[in-house]
Amino acid sequence: MFKKENKDESMAIIIEKIIEIEHRETIAFIKKQDSRIQELKKVQENKAKGYTIDRTSILRELQEAGILDEDGQLFIVARNDMKMNNNESAHLMYSTLPNIVIGFHGCDKSVYEKILYKHEPFKLSKNEYDWLGSGMYFWEHNLERAWEWAKSGRTNPKLHIEEPAVIGAVIDLGFCLNLLDSYSIQMLKKQYGILVSKLEIVEATIPINKDIKGNTDLLLRYLDSAVIQDLHAERAKNKERPFDSVRGVFFEGNPIYETSGFREQSHIQICVRNPNCIKGFFAPRGFEKDWSMV
Repeated sequence: MFKKENKDESMAIIIEKIIEIEHRETIAFIKKQDSRIQELKKVQENKAKGYTIDRTSILRELQEAGILDEDGQLFIVARNDMKMNNNESAHLMYSTLPNIVIGFHGCDKSVYEKILYKHEPFKLSKNEYDWLGSGMYFWEHNLERAWEWAKSGRTNPKLHIEEPAVIGAVIDLGFCLNLLDSYSIQMLKKQYGILVSKLEIVEATIPINKDIKGNTDLLLRYLDSAVIQDLHAERAKNKERPFDSVRGVFFEGNPIYETSGFREQSHIQICVRNPNCIKGFFAPRGFEKDWSMV
């Protein structure tokens, strides 16, 4: 007689298969990144030797990634003046994050009503300084921080917030570029090298992150956004599976006490690229003080 597999054994087999597939996909992409770096280095060497090089394809890549405009200039300039070891492979089981998270988005009351009551689509943020690239932004499990941001928008004309509001979302992160793990950070580091090489070949300015007056938290993430957008474009060029979301931690604000490594406004931010990852929106409700857990 055949032995009947129990539910836990079946789930273990499924998870093992998912890890195996992601392992192969990731190794293949890393190899392509390494090959790309070598290819661009050779072009740079030929350029330094005075050889004529064809920059058309690289220029087109940077334009399609939204880093350069049609004139070959940075958008921000125009607007503003391998083999893996066990430790590396172990993280792969978390590339596709299976958990559902709650996110909060600060906005104007009119946007809140359009999404909740009229079911209008959530508009993507496509600023060149967005911290995690283009997408729909949420504060992970941080209602208070979302309210702080929404209320601060009343004094920032660029945010168009007259009446602050916060909308909640149930989010499945899916295939996530999770910048809280070492492997994703290494992937982004490699892509930075690729982007810099491409920009140098076409003689374009390398963007930098900037702070704003009275704040040193580098709130304008021009470089980070460009690297992330270029990573997405590189994966699309190689027909790799696109990331559904991007997740990062940010240490922001003043230290909570002298010599502290903790900041008053530290948070985890989520950028959703695939709208199907958002399973639903809701109106955050208040806490029932009369309820006793004892």
